[in-house]
Amino acid sequence: MADVLTWLEENSATEAAGLATRSLGVIDSALHVYKPEEVCFSFNGGKDSTVVFHLLRAACLRRARADEAADPEAAAAALLRRVRTVYFEVEDNFPEVEAFMEETCAAYGLSLVRLPPFKAGLMELIERHGIRAVLIGTRQNDPDGGEPGRARERPAAEAAKTTNAAASLPPRLPPPRPQSGLSTSAPPPPAGPP
Repeated sequence: MADVLTWLEENSATEAAGLATRSLGVIDSALHVYKPEEVCFSFNGGKDSTVVFHLLRAACLRRARADEAADPEAAAAALLRRVRTVYFEVEDNFPEVEAFMEETCAAYGLSLVRLPPFKAGLMELIERHGIRAVLIGTRQNDPDGGEPGRARERPAAEAAKTTNAAASLPPRLPPPRPQSGLSTSAPPPPAGPP
């Protein structure tokens, strides 16, 4: 998780890092405003959602550090598992993408919840699971798949405006660490608009 934060610090002068930092602020805000169990991450195995996944990992680590957890990496991993990871089913998805999603979730100890297509799945999340925020990898020019009148957290909209930040993020990510407890205090709100 520290790999993403380190990359952001080392590349802070780049456009990609600036966009990713703003996106990270959106995720920080969602984790500050809502309980982790009220937030879900929509993972479809694509570039945008993979960027959001690694930014979510980084946001969990920042929160664990702000909480002064004895083992920030373990606390961040525990927080990450409290955020529901979902996949809105689509027809004819590539088997390689399905395998990537499963492998990624297994590597980080996450359960991938498969739901009906977007609108029906979103309603199920809201009505049956109490979800109040969805972290979803979309770009500003993507068609709005959201439910009218409902807010969505769109951290990848910033990261993908003019640059594919995924191409600039570290290519290899560390394996997950053993898990432990988690502090529940919230970090201070991020400075400035996300």
